[in-house]
Amino acid sequence: MTTTAARQENETRIASIRVKTNARYTCQECGCTEKIQAHHETPKDDSTLVVLCADCHSKRHPRIPSQLFHTKSSQPYWENKSASSLARDIGVHPRTVWRAAKRLSIPDGVLTKEAEKAIRDSLRSGSPRSCECLQCSRRDGQNLVEAGAGIQVKIAGYRCDRCTHEWVPRDKTRTPSVCPSCKSTCWDKPRKERKEGDTP
Repeated sequence: MTTTAARQENETRIASIRVKTNARYTCQECGCTEKIQAHHETPKDDSTLVVLCADCHSKRHPRIPSQLFHTKSSQPYWENKSASSLARDIGVHPRTVWRAAKRLSIPDGVLTKEAEKAIRDSLRSGSPRSCECLQCSRRDGQNLVEAGAGIQVKIAGYRCDRCTHEWVPRDKTRTPSVCPSCKSTCWDKPRKERKEGDTP
């Protein structure tokens, strides 16, 4: 994430909290006070934020499944132990601990010894993979291939001759017009070698 994108996201988060506080965490359409969310009337314009409950927010976005507005997006929080420290102890990614806690329906607040043991046991008895993130999936897949237990899969894509970026396009019926990384329109043509005496 670029610095400007991170700054914009942070500004949006602050504006969202401000507008919810001003509305006293009450939906501006139905008056509900549960599952309050901020909605942009105009995309990416923080001055047009309105406060809506999950039901009213899902009506504004009919193409998005309504259950996405009702799920709790934040990770579990425990006062006595962080998911990161528990993940370090077990040797997995924090996201794996969060998923295990959600799967086991462990509530926020204080993490009991029994709940911690349940998380540890579920991760030990699960798959031998250390994590479910993309980076670990690639590493574990490579380890399987090296051990002779897996197969190497090749995916057709494109490589930029300018910056060597590789990608798989969303629309596989058309040849890409630009490289998504360097934005070069000549991505499929190698750079010309400079001859001595040429000016840069």
